[in-house]
Order: sequence, then C-alpha cells, then structure tokens
Amino acid sequence: MIMIGPMDATEATTLFAKKLGVQITEDVSQLAKELDHMPLAIAQAAALIKHMEPRLSVSQYLRRSQKSEREKIRFLAHDQGQLSRDKEAHNSIIVTWQMSFDHIRRTHPSAADLLSLMCFFDRQGIPEKLIRRSLGYTVDASSTSQDEGCGDYDDFESTTQDADHATEWTLEKACTNEEDTPVDGTSFQMHRLVQLAMRRWLETHKQTERWKRSFVRTLFSEVQDAEYENWPVCELVLPHVLSAVTQPPIEETTMEKWAAVIHVAAAFTCHRGDHSKSAELASLASETTGRLLGPYHESTLCSLGALAVARECQGQYKAAEEILVQLLEIRKRILGSEHPQTVTIMHDLATLYYHQGRYIEAENIGFQALEIRKRILGLNHPATLMSMGNLAAFRGNQGRYSEAEMDELQLLEMRKRLVGPDHPATLCSMSNLATTYFDQGRYIEAEDILVQVVEIRKRIIGWDHPDTLGSLGNLASIYLAQGRHREAEDIGVQVLETRQRILGWDHPDTLYGMNNLAFIYFDQGRYTESEQIGRQAIKMRNRIIGPEHPDTMVSMKNYAVTLWYLGQHESALLLLARCTELSTRVLGPQHPCTNTFLGCLDRCRQIYNHLPPQTTGAPFERPPEAICRFDSQSTSAEASDEASGPSKARKRTMLTRLFRKKK
Repeated sequence: MIMIGPMDATEATTLFAKKLGVQITEDVSQLAKELDHMPLAIAQAAALIKHMEPRLSVSQYLRRSQKSEREKIRFLAHDQGQLSRDKEAHNSIIVTWQMSFDHIRRTHPSAADLLSLMCFFDRQGIPEKLIRRSLGYTVDASSTSQDEGCGDYDDFESTTQDADHATEWTLEKACTNEEDTPVDGTSFQMHRLVQLAMRRWLETHKQTERWKRSFVRTLFSEVQDAEYENWPVCELVLPHVLSAVTQPPIEETTMEKWAAVIHVAAAFTCHRGDHSKSAELASLASETTGRLLGPYHESTLCSLGALAVARECQGQYKAAEEILVQLLEIRKRILGSEHPQTVTIMHDLATLYYHQGRYIEAENIGFQALEIRKRILGLNHPATLMSMGNLAAFRGNQGRYSEAEMDELQLLEMRKRLVGPDHPATLCSMSNLATTYFDQGRYIEAEDILVQVVEIRKRIIGWDHPDTLGSLGNLASIYLAQGRHREAEDIGVQVLETRQRILGWDHPDTLYGMNNLAFIYFDQGRYTESEQIGRQAIKMRNRIIGPEHPDTMVSMKNYAVTLWYLGQHESALLLLARCTELSTRVLGPQHPCTNTFLGCLDRCRQIYNHLPPQTTGAPFERPPEAICRFDSQSTSAEASDEASGPSKARKRTMLTRLFRKKK
C-alpha cells in the first residue's frame, strides 16, 4: 500500500494555477488556502472559474466565498462535471461528502451523530469532554423526536469507538492537514469544508436546530463565569463560543442560553484585553436578551453592564457613561439603593468619573459604594476589596499619598492572604502601591514591586496584554526617573508600538504611551523629537477626551515645557497660563496639578523677564537647572491599576468588575 499524504500549500497552489492555466499569484495562493488545499475542492473551483470566465475571476471567487457561508456552499455545491469522467460522477465536493456521510449514517449511526454535532464547533481543538457531555443531551433530544440515526451512548466503550470512527472519517478521509491533527488525544479536529457540507446536509434534512440545541446546551453547561479561577476553561471553550456566535439558534429557549454563553465570552475577552471583541459580544448578548426577555430583565442589564465596561476600556467614556447612568437609575428603581447589583454600578460609575478626570465625584460615589459593601458584604468580600482599592487610588491621584499608601498596604496583605500572590487582584494592589511609591520618589521600592508584577503578568496573560504593557510602561517611567535612559527608551518604544498595533492610535492607553515616549526623549535633551510626539498627543487628547481633562492638561504642560527648551518662550508661557487657568477651574486651586502648573509658570516668567533681548526666541545652549520638569506624577507613571476596567494604563489597569454568568 502506498500512503499519499495531504497536499501542502506549495503543491496545492501549483495544482490550482495549472488547472486554471495561469501564473501563481497571491489570489491563487489565498484561494487555495481558503479551500484548505483539498485537491477536489481546487479542481472544482478551477472548473467553475474557467466555465464562467470572464464573469468570475479568482479574486471574485475568493471575495464572494469569504463574504458568507451560504455563498461558499453555493460555489462548492456547483456540479460542473468533467468530460473525462462518467456521466453519473459528481464534481461537487458537497455532493461527494454527503454521499460519504450517507454511508456512515447507514453503517455507524452513532458516529454520524457525532459528526452532526461536531460541525457546529470550531474545527480545531474540540475537547473530547465536550463531545461526551453533548451525547447525553443528544439522547434527550432524540427521545422526543422521530429523527433517525441516534445510537445508544450509555456504553462508554461504544462511545469511544464511535468517536474514533468519526474522527477517522473527518481527519483521514477529508484530507485534514497533518499539522491540524490531534496531538494530545484529548481533542478532535474536523475539516472546515466537511463541517460546511455537514451543516448543509442538516439544513436539507431539517435537523439543524436539533443539533444546535445540543451544541449550545453543552457550552452553557461548561462556561460558568469569567472569574480568574475559570480562565483555563474559558480559554479552552472560547473558539467554540465564537463559532456559536455565527450560528444563532431559532428556538427561544436555546437562544437564551446562547446569549448567556456570549455574555460570559464578553467578560472573558475583556479580561484578555480584547476590548473590541468584548464590546461586540456584550452588545449582541444585550440585544438578544432585550428582545427575548425585555429591557429590564436581569440578563439584559448584566450584558449592558458588560458593554459599559468594554466601552470604557476602549476609551469611549461618553458611551459608557450613558449606559451606566441608565443602569443605575433602573437598578435603584427595581432593586433599591443598597442592593449589591446597584452598588456594582455605583462602583463602575465612580471608576468612569475617575477616567474622565472628575475626581471629587469619583471619590464621593466610591466612598458610598465602599461603606455599603462593608456593611452588607463584609470587609473580606472581593467586591469590598475592590472598592477599597479604588478609593485608595482616587486619593493617591489627588496627592494624598500617605492615606493611599496605608490603604494599599492593608489591601495588599488582605489579598495575598485571601486569593494568593499571583491573583490578578493581588497584582493590581502591588501595581497601585508601586505607583504611590513612585509618586513619593521612592523609586527603588517601586521598581522592586513592578519587576515582580511584570514577570507574573508576562507568565499568566502574556507580554502583549494591555495590563502587562501598562506595567512595562510604568517600569520605563521608573528607569527614566533613575536616569536609566536607554532602558526606558527601549521599553517605551516597544510599549507604544504594541499599543498602536493592538489598541489603535486613538486609544487612551496609546496616548499615554506617546506622552511617555515624548517625556523620555525630553529627558535626554532630544527636544525636537519630543515636540513632534507631544504635539500629536495633545491634538489627539483634545479631540478624544477634551481640553478640560486632566490628562490633556498634563500633555499641554509637557508640550509647553518642550517649547520653552526649544526657545519658543512666548508660546510656552501662553500654554502654561492656559494649563494653570484650566486646572484651577476644573481641579481646584489646591490640587497638585494646579500647584505644579502654577509653579512652572512662575519660574518661567521670572527667567523670561531676565533674559537678555538677544536670547529671546532662541534655544538655550544648556537648559537652566530644573525650571520645570515633566509631570511624572500624573503622566509617565501610569501604574495604579485599581480604578478601572482592564488595561486603563495610567494609574489603573486590572479588571475590577465581577462578571458572572446569567442564570
């Protein structure tokens, strides 16, 4: 016997180009990949394209097949035939597979059931335990229907044989690539085009909803919530939940479970730092439950809360505030002012006010939430600890460092004792304490803590997670304060580039990275580079968060300092005066930022008034001694994590909400 393995990418692309009679192009290569390098699918696609020329090109086939599953099925079901083949032979991969499936169904009905179920999962990494769990639901479903082909799953050994038989057909007969085959014996794979053909067969025979029901119930049973302890399970199941998103059921009872699973996925993707996907999933879940259960149902309100968190993490503060204010009003009316769900919204709203620079409002609401949680939930409850951390962070950002340090030390010890040293909440407290040390000029202590946080976060959530990037940015700030410019610059550039790629240019975290890199260049005397980045940062912050936000004021002050060192003294003085006026009005005359701005303005005015006429407008050969420093306290140390959703880089990064599965 001669074994012929599956085609690799080069062989498949060469075959496709030969069938088409064209040179190899990017479109040819991409379409071969889209067809999973299957010879039959490639031959069929080439025949269809040649038959329909010039109305159908390779690029048009590729674009239309990627557009929707229905369009892809239409292409793959097209049976053009070949002159060299028997008239009864079929050239359609859909028809070919369905003939094979009919044979499996006759000879191994229980294996056919497994294939019917597996076609709804993501094609790779289908956990064996999910398949086994689904079998019980399938028995229940078949007992109330007249569908054929349901085997007896009571015997474990029989189930194993069925799974092995199904796997043999889906992997070997369907030519799945070798790198896709299971390596640990605990999961199955199924060829993508075979899944497509299976779903077409189920639709034709009106069995789609039956198997979707089993699929969704399995996910619902497996995914409990997105708490830290369940992250490994969520990670395992997430690809299959995302597959379910594209296949909504019709039955209302199944759709409720479908929406609940999507809600948990929204929470987990937020933990992972994928805020765009989290917002998409939370929006879908809230729309679905709102339509099925009504706008005031608990499931709808929970998903709206998840959407608000995701919007805040995207930097869309106005959209998040609209949702949270509405939710708070509804919660108070339905549940009362001191219900835990109501207090959770108060906590989240306090966090949002912090990010909007509304520090007094944030502290007032945060204090109310903390007092209620202490009284109702107790001092050691995770929600109470989150409120304690938020309040400490609010105080620290107002310059009340001694109060913040005492609160953070107490909270850190409690979290180490209650949840362990590697728990995200503990890392959050460590990062906040490091920020307070930084603000007090205690750089060695801050560095020791942050190095630990960075290493643990790299290990648990990866180096490019927004939370890890926030910690790295903070570490760069500490290095800079210690005069370690090269280390600070290397990290600052890496953090900014990664944030631009993952979060986009307009995200608040990216703007923090820009401002910090401008600071790093400034501290090295590279004023022109600092001015270019600083100008861009202040322009974007004015547009995104507004001129009265404290972060925008800090960017203005930093930019003014850069202009001063470049010799543009009049422009610098005007900008510093504007910063001082805004800070006095918005933050108050006693706020640390106001004092910093005013002190910088006064010193610059004194120096400017004593400058010889010939030096006015010219840069200094050597900067005068510390006439005005960049505001490290508020900008370059973006450390304290508590008061936000995931990856709010400056001052807060770790998730502070409890996402629980809707019952």
